[in-house]
Amino acid sequence: MERSSRKHGRQAAAGGGFATLVLVSLVATGCPPPPPMPTNLPPITVDTSVGPTDEFEVRVMGQEQLSGAFQVASDGTIDFPLVGRILVAGRQPQEISQAIRQALIDLEFLRDPQVTVLVTQYRSKKISVLGQVQHPGTFDWEEGVTIIQAIALAGGFGPLADRNQTQLTRVTREGEEVSVLVPVEEIEEGRQSDILLQPNDRISVPQRFY
Repeated sequence: MERSSRKHGRQAAAGGGFATLVLVSLVATGCPPPPPMPTNLPPITVDTSVGPTDEFEVRVMGQEQLSGAFQVASDGTIDFPLVGRILVAGRQPQEISQAIRQALIDLEFLRDPQVTVLVTQYRSKKISVLGQVQHPGTFDWEEGVTIIQAIALAGGFGPLADRNQTQLTRVTREGEEVSVLVPVEEIEEGRQSDILLQPNDRISVPQRFY
């Protein structure tokens, strides 16, 4: 019984020594564990209304001459066939389709037109990728874009990027800025989920120090 106790004691001591060795090794190599996924990131509040320079397609069923691509002018309008100028800035796609439909009815061009609007480019909504990336700058936001895709838009990480210290800054509905650390390297390797971005999100990649 005494020999068994001494044996277990030696095993525990060996285990403790190994754990200590691993901890010392991590500290010595300067490799802290990656940060966990942020839990305090405000939820996405995407405004899909259009603004100046945004582009969208209009389809009027059975009316090819009324269907096509449009870009919102600086004054927030488009020039629609037969109807003329229509204010679209600040409106959601379904609101634009309803405005076009109602105009065609009011002007007695069509009795019951079926109109659909699909936004193809949100040029008025931006995201920023700054710091240690190949091409830092501001890019057009697209619905469904993620933090990994945004970094790819900026040409990917630079050689000195500290990927797991990437910072994401988002403005809440109340106008407050919230910044969180995102373990991007963990996301790239499939160990964490990617993060959807909303307009005006700002990504900052710091430099790695040895």
